Amino acid sequence: MNARDLLTALNDIDPKLLEDVDPWGTPAKKVHHGPWVAAVAAVLAVCVGVGGWLFLTQLQPSTPELEDTVSQTSHLDFAENNTGSGQCTSWALGNDGDTERALTEEELSSLAEQDGLSWMEGYQLSGTSYISSKGEVSWMMIRGFLGEEDQGMDTFVLYLQPGGLPRCEAQDVCSFLESANNQVNGTDVWAAVTHSGRGYVDPETQESFSDDSTTYWTMFQQADENSTGVALGVWSDQWGLEDQEAQVLAEKATCQLLEHPVLLPILDPEGNQTDSLPEIQYKTGTMEQLDASNISQERLMKLSSQSVTQEEIFSLWDGISWEVEGKEVNLSGLVSLDENGAVEYAKVRGSFTQEDLVGAYILTAMPGEIPPGDELYMLSLLTEPNNTVEGVEIYATRFEQNRATGPTEGSIILDLGFVLEGDQPVGITLQMYVDRWGFDTEEQAREFAARMVNQLISGGLDLTDFQAEEPSGPTDLNFAENLTSSRRSSTWAGGDGITRALTEEELSDLTKVEGLSWMENYQLYGQKASTSQGEFHQLAIFGTNPETQQEEFILYFQPGELPNCEAQDAIFFLEEPNNHFGETPVWAAVDQAARIYSEGEERTVYPYNTYWATFVEPTQNMGVAVGVSTDRLGPTAQEAEELAETFAAALLEHPVELSDLDWRSSLR
Repeated sequence: MNARDLLTALNDIDPKLLEDVDPWGTPAKKVHHGPWVAAVAAVLAVCVGVGGWLFLTQLQPSTPELEDTVSQTSHLDFAENNTGSGQCTSWALGNDGDTERALTEEELSSLAEQDGLSWMEGYQLSGTSYISSKGEVSWMMIRGFLGEEDQGMDTFVLYLQPGGLPRCEAQDVCSFLESANNQVNGTDVWAAVTHSGRGYVDPETQESFSDDSTTYWTMFQQADENSTGVALGVWSDQWGLEDQEAQVLAEKATCQLLEHPVLLPILDPEGNQTDSLPEIQYKTGTMEQLDASNISQERLMKLSSQSVTQEEIFSLWDGISWEVEGKEVNLSGLVSLDENGAVEYAKVRGSFTQEDLVGAYILTAMPGEIPPGDELYMLSLLTEPNNTVEGVEIYATRFEQNRATGPTEGSIILDLGFVLEGDQPVGITLQMYVDRWGFDTEEQAREFAARMVNQLISGGLDLTDFQAEEPSGPTDLNFAENLTSSRRSSTWAGGDGITRALTEEELSDLTKVEGLSWMENYQLYGQKASTSQGEFHQLAIFGTNPETQQEEFILYFQPGELPNCEAQDAIFFLEEPNNHFGETPVWAAVDQAARIYSEGEERTVYPYNTYWATFVEPTQNMGVAVGVSTDRLGPTAQEAEELAETFAAALLEHPVELSDLDWRSSLR
């Protein structure tokens, strides 16, 4: 739909009135006329309007008050076009394949709750948007009214468009400016004021109404990852605001949008509402119930794997909307391959924080059956499905449990499991967390789950399209996570003899050992413990990242057995080794804890994971334990896991001998 179609269809404007405003039929072609034509174009353009209507509050006769939601409002220089020429463009809106539809009341209300748009409170809202098949907004318009909706005379109009300045009349209004005429905190802002007239004809009485009008326009691009373009127009006339109020609103709203960038939501192209989503019932249980049932906790075995980027996830499964309204979602993925390179399972983690270890939701899929793992263990609370959606039987459970040890509030954990039948059945689990790192409310998580179920049932999930890379080899480890209610924390003795710190020279010599050369980029501290007879008992090495000054790894050696250390507390729930490197059994688990960071009087609780691998290297009969921790300034979960795998592989491929650790009498 081009601009002429919009104007005539939505505002009952006689096409004859537009004959002098050429060339409407040629998208993106620009022409120049006298200043009166630019004024007419502006008047016509601002009458565009489709969409649902929403009163944010009960309207009052007075103008809505602006809240102080910005740290500082900059006064803008609004330029006037005195060049004697104007510009009118026929804009082609949206992208090929987009769906154009009105914004619903629910969507408008949700948008208005964003910090950058709270200034819209008190106005009646309507809007329209162009939406891709993935639910991504390519163009959006929101109109705010103080008067009656059937007049169609807005007080302001807001345009949003990712990737560039919005296609709208604001570009024509500001076309006489060679460059931005304002800067706000380093951002270029175009600002212009136009003087014209506007009005409408009452459809019942045919009585016409008009008034002289002044419009304050601003235009800029947000400093967000989508470089969302923003254009705002505010009117001063009998349907809008007083002149000074209009300028103040334009300035304040612009500064607020710059300080709190708008996050464009993921929208259903068809406009399906929440009440059309399936109502999924969740069985509430406790970890004590699962522990008492003696149900075995099966694990996904990672034979060979490769990571999947956010872009690949969107491309492979473009029928799924991974976004959560009001949240910036970071996606990471993992695909495990069998011996033939075929997909054995796929896992996608969605995080609302920069640290991807603190996931908000995890979706796991595998051919044929519900994937084993923590989710299936929690779903085993049920003996049969407790939901059916469009013929698909679904298990759904709800638990309350701390996500991490330490001084932190508990989490609500929601789990779903089901199988999508077809020529190639796919089993799926979806796990969601409601806490400070996950969903804000249980209702939000349940709505997300219901939407995912709808999308997966209607569109399926194809694992065969994945183009596997060359298998990465047998060094990948499956790190088990303890989701039972049992925890263990032991005080480990470092031998009954002498414990002393290693010297800098001794630590430097250790980095020259082939299996330990990876330590050379760390700041090291170490301790050696001896028995009462002076024999070597245990060596502990701690590695600090020199950039973050945070401890990143711990390494233990102990002859003849698994080292007595924190690794045993992490793996105690495993009845047997859950990995093998060649013929060597390897225990691997992820341990959860929390750190407290203090900045002045503010204290922040940060959950972190330590990825532990422990084994007895058979050729030297040397017990080894290596742990790599995540940190808000250091490794992410994926990076920590990969480092732990790399370090363990180096120690298994290049065994460390006792003489490497106890090579001089001064060490005894």
